Parts: sequence; structure tokens; C-alpha cells
Amino acid sequence: MVSAGYDLFISPYLNTGFYTVTLSLAESDGGLLVGHPAPIGNLAFTAFPRKFAEPEQTEVIHATWDKVIALSGYELLGTESKDILEVTLDWQALQRMDTSFTNFLHLVDPESGQIVAQADVIPRGWSYPTNWWEQGELVEDTIQLYLESVPSGEYELYVGWYDIENGERLPVSSKSGEQMPDKRAFLARIEHEP
Repeated sequence: MVSAGYDLFISPYLNTGFYTVTLSLAESDGGLLVGHPAPIGNLAFTAFPRKFAEPEQTEVIHATWDKVIALSGYELLGTESKDILEVTLDWQALQRMDTSFTNFLHLVDPESGQIVAQADVIPRGWSYPTNWWEQGELVEDTIQLYLESVPSGEYELYVGWYDIENGERLPVSSKSGEQMPDKRAFLARIEHEP
């Protein structure tokens, strides 16, 4: 008797339901199946909850990254600490993606252009990569920027996406189709008082 364990990949697009797990044998060169698949068990699967209705946000922005991701709105949230800036972003998948893109949020000194605080994340606390998003799905994500080492002053808040494999930022355009500089979208001016 031979015992072996295998990882089972489940598509993030699989619908909620009951499924039968089968075992098949194939020729060692990856060719034809040998015999018939044998059922080995059942699987109850619950799909990711997906949202397709427009969110209600206080600030509206229309920016599109490489015709795959759109930002429809954002909200700056207060926290108990003045050293934390919390931003909720409302994204929409314009199509399914093969790549898990990384989202960045930059707080920039407008005079020097220096980034004074930043966050680079996979949405929803690294748990919901873009290559799991369904076309038309709305994904809300909240990101925290830590400002404890940021001096008092006025700053600019920018957002964007990049491919972690090569560091390339996705190009971003406005609602009118105009390309935004530095492949990032301006969100707001932030007055920081530590």
C-alpha cells in the first residue's frame, strides 16, 4: 500500500455547493487518463461573499488602473490615535485578473516629493488578492498609515497598484482618460498634527 498527500486547489470563482472529490490516474508523462475516476469523498464549499452594489462614500473619485481595477470612492476615518491615518478604499474589478497586484498608499511631502509614510498591501489584510476578484465585484479595503515619525505639516495622499514580481506600477487614468503622473492617483491633502 502506498500513502500520499496532495494539495487540492479550489478556484476562487467556485460557487457555493456540494462537490464530489474524485481520484484519477494518468500516464507518467502527463498523458492520457488510465481507467475511470473514482469518487473518494464529498466536499461542502462556501464561496467568498461578493458585493456588486455601489457603496455609499463621502468622497468620490474615478480612476482606472490599466483597465482592470477602478477606484470609485474613499473615506478618511478617524482613529483614537493621531499617529494613525485610516483610509477605506472602494475598488471595482473591471475584469478577472491573472495577477495578484499590490496596492500602495503613499503620504507625500508636496515640497520635496519625499514619501513620509506608506503602506503596501494585498487587500483585506493580505487575504483577498486581486486574482480572486470577480468581474464587476466591489471590494472595500481599509488601510492604516502609521504617522508616528511624520512631522507636523500638510501632506498629499496618493494611491496606486503594482506587480510585486517586477515592481512595475499599473498605469492609471482619470475618468476623462487622462494618464496620471507617476502612475498614482491623488486622493486628498492631509493636515497632520502629532
